[in-house]
Amino acid sequence: MGLRWLASLDTFYEWVQMREVRCPARVNLLASRPNGRVFRSALVIIGSCVLASGASAQLCLGYPSFEEGRVQIGAGISANERATSFAAGVTLGSRSFFGGVSLGALDQKGIGGQTLLFGAGLGYQLIRRTASPFQLCLGASGSIGTGPKNVAGSNRNAYSESFVVGLSAAFVLNPGSVQKLVPTVGVGYAGNRFQASRDDFATTTFDRSDKFTVVDVGVGFLVTRRLALRPSVTFPLGVEGSRPIFALNGALNVGGR
Repeated sequence: MGLRWLASLDTFYEWVQMREVRCPARVNLLASRPNGRVFRSALVIIGSCVLASGASAQLCLGYPSFEEGRVQIGAGISANERATSFAAGVTLGSRSFFGGVSLGALDQKGIGGQTLLFGAGLGYQLIRRTASPFQLCLGASGSIGTGPKNVAGSNRNAYSESFVVGLSAAFVLNPGSVQKLVPTVGVGYAGNRFQASRDDFATTTFDRSDKFTVVDVGVGFLVTRRLALRPSVTFPLGVEGSRPIFALNGALNVGGR
């Protein structure tokens, strides 16, 4: 679930730190145009990982099938060298359609305050035979982030939006067993928008959006039919200065079949 969010604040805060050195007064911290190369690496954490979110919490992403329980509870942590994200959520599903909501927080290293993140997504399983070793899903997800406030003492508040649309595929190595090993790969088209405004929201002093491709690779370990752990790594493509995002997520199916 958590990888959805490590993308949008990364470079923005790096730029903030650079500007602090040049503008001791901080009052005009966000008034000028940031360096484009630095900022592009910032638009990768919040929106790059919807492929690993609750919106794709089906066997095609290494999690238990909804045939083992119509409700799935999940939680995870995502991180790279610049930021860490925690998230939890719930997903409802059938043999075909599934969707969920999530709540999380992002902590940017070296910057005070946190970003509160709200996410939602929908998915559709294109191959519905649970016994088949090959699984394929289509998913779309988005998130909104608020905060931190008063970024680096600049009297500006941060706000972000992100989305991902993509495909997730998996191959079950031992489909006849209760414990399963499920390598997965996902490819998606992602977008982010990041804004910083004054406290009264009357003036937006920073506004940047970007689009890029993400590739997510992971392995689902189905401990039981209803419980799974999934380590993964996500690579943002076409974003200069971006860094891989590492994640560990877990999911538990509850309820009737």
